[in-house]
Amino acid sequence: MDALKSWPCKTLLMAVTVLLAAAVVGCGPGAKRGLEPALFPPALERRIEIAFQEAPLPEALEVVSVASGVVIIADPSLADRHGDLSNIRVSLAAKDMPVGQVLDLLLTGDLLYVPRPGYLLVTDTEGLVRSLELVLYPIADLVGAGETGDLVFGFIDIVKRNVNSMAYRDVANWTDEGGAAAIDYYPKALIVTQTPRGHELIMKLLALLRRSMPQPQRQLQE
Repeated sequence: MDALKSWPCKTLLMAVTVLLAAAVVGCGPGAKRGLEPALFPPALERRIEIAFQEAPLPEALEVVSVASGVVIIADPSLADRHGDLSNIRVSLAAKDMPVGQVLDLLLTGDLLYVPRPGYLLVTDTEGLVRSLELVLYPIADLVGAGETGDLVFGFIDIVKRNVNSMAYRDVANWTDEGGAAAIDYYPKALIVTQTPRGHELIMKLLALLRRSMPQPQRQLQE
């Protein structure tokens, strides 16, 4: 167990800010912009077998990290709000269970994990808000010439319904839901403030919408 007593104490914070003025220039439908890919399936779907009884949370997370090969780092600011994490005791016996599901069982209350590039950050709802990032998404190819108020608001509603905190713990509530995240519309582009997980889901959703466009329309936009 000596190997389990070490706990990473540095948080690898990555700030990704897309300035509006810089993003508008050269952001045609073919422009490639976005966040560095975070740590998502298949990494979180790796199945592991673990068992521990009344183990300190940091040691339990280290067991999960070793078993899965996924780097797990605790947000240092958690100590200010939750005290010594070693005082949190957890018990779990899991066989052939995905890493993400294991962490969901271990992290109770407002504790959660946020996939980051190359590692998982264990934080809480307050830390989740601090991970919000601003990104501009060009969508001229999706709204086309029919850029009307109803179309725009309908498009925003699609994003919110598919990228929401009800389905994903590591997605922040949108502003009109009492949260800190926001989504606004600038001609031919969405301006989104969300967590890394939220941005990853938005990029996947937009890619899916683009693939669903009729082939002639796609060729015309390209």
